[in-house]
Amino acid sequence: MQKKPLVSLNAVRVFEVAARNGSLKSAAEELSVTPSAVSHQIKSLEAGLGVVLFERRNNAVVLSDAGRQFLDDVSPPLRTIERAADALLRSASEVVVRLSVSLAVRWLIPRLESFKKRHPTISIRLETTHNAQVPLSPDVDLAITYNRNPAIDAEETPAPLTSRGPSKDAVLLMSESCRPVLSPVLLARSGYRRLADIGSIPVLSATQDDWDWSLWSRSFARGVPEEIQERPRSTPKTSGIRVVDRFDTDDAAIHGAVAGMGMVLMPPVMTEREVEAGSLVELPAAPSAVLGAYELLTTARPRPVVEKFHSWLLKQRPAQGE
Repeated sequence: MQKKPLVSLNAVRVFEVAARNGSLKSAAEELSVTPSAVSHQIKSLEAGLGVVLFERRNNAVVLSDAGRQFLDDVSPPLRTIERAADALLRSASEVVVRLSVSLAVRWLIPRLESFKKRHPTISIRLETTHNAQVPLSPDVDLAITYNRNPAIDAEETPAPLTSRGPSKDAVLLMSESCRPVLSPVLLARSGYRRLADIGSIPVLSATQDDWDWSLWSRSFARGVPEEIQERPRSTPKTSGIRVVDRFDTDDAAIHGAVAGMGMVLMPPVMTEREVEAGSLVELPAAPSAVLGAYELLTTARPRPVVEKFHSWLLKQRPAQGE
C-alpha cells in the first residue's frame, strides 16, 4: 500500500499566512522568518500534495484554483487550533468576562473591588460591547447577556421572570425592573403632578424603536390615563410620551438625564449612584415594569477560578424589587 505523504502543519500555516497576505515577503514579516524560508515551506507543501498552490507573478503570489480550495478547507481548522492554543496559554488565574459596556461601567466594575479583596491573585479581563445580547465564545469564560421579556413579542402584560433565564442553560442574574427617572430640576420645571402629565416631560431612549417605552406604557395601559396609552402597534410612538433624543448606550442616556435633557427608563442597578447623590429622582406615581433580564452564561467545564467568579457574581444579584 502506498503511503500518504506527510503534510507539515507548519507548512500549512505558512501557506495560509502567505495566501492571506498575497505576498511571500509580507508573510515572512508576519511570521518573523525570511522570505526564502516561506518559499521553501510552500514548495515543500506543493511537492507533498502534488499540486501547484500559487502562481508566481512578479513580487506577488496568486492562488491557483487548487490553492483557493485548499485555503477554504484549512482556514477553519487553523482558527480552531489557534483558539485552543490561546485557551491553554491563557493564565490559569485569569477570568475573561464579556458584557455590555453600560452594565460593566454601571454595575460590575464598581463591585469588582470586593471580589479582588477576597481573591487578589485572580485577574479579571473585561471585554465590553455596545450590544446588550452578548454571545459566549471559546475565548470567553463568562458572558452576561440581556434578553427581553418574552411578553413583549407575545403582546402580553409582562410578568416576573423565573429563577432561570429565558435562554436554555442560562442562569438568571437579575431581572430588569425599569422605572422612569429624571433630574429633579427637570421634574420641577416640567410642571408634572400626576401620571397624566407625563407628556410634559421630554423622553430619552437607548433602545431600537424605543421598544422599552412602548412596553412600559403597554404594561400599565389599564391604569394609565387614556391620553397616554400606546397607539396600535402599526404606529410605533406612544401617545403622550415624547422621545426627543436617542443614545447608543444606556450609560450615555443616563448622563443625558442627569444633564436635564430628558427622562430615561432604567432599572435601579443602573442609576443607583445618581439616585443616591440626588442627581436623578424617580418620577412620582410612575410604576415599574419587568422589561427583561440579564443572564449569566458559562463555559461547559469552567476552571476553578471561573467557578469562584461565577459564584461571586450570583451573590451580587440585587434583592427582589431593587
